[in-house]
Amino acid sequence: MDLDATFIMASCTKLMTIIAALQCIEHGQITLDDDVSALLHKLKSPKILTGFKEGTGEPTYQKAKGFITLRSVFFVKERYEDMLRNAGISSLIPQDLDATPWTPGT
Repeated sequence: MDLDATFIMASCTKLMTIIAALQCIEHGQITLDDDVSALLHKLKSPKILTGFKEGTGEPTYQKAKGFITLRSVFFVKERYEDMLRNAGISSLIPQDLDATPWTPGT
């Protein structure tokens, strides 16, 4: 690759963002289970798309029952499982996907 080559950043910033958030957790400034809307105000009272109205195609929403946490953002196992199922390779879903590889709080 040339020094002046261009490329799409895409998800490259996710790693840096997660590292910064984990450092904040390590310093006791936030926890994995805090409501992220305290930091990201646009995520306050999230709405969930439930479908579309007949004829108009207008989206219909319902209010979320909970709030978004860093844990739900960092550990998106549902998306991972769905991705593998949709690709027709659900046999690759680890059986211990729910297992936490560390002791919580350490």
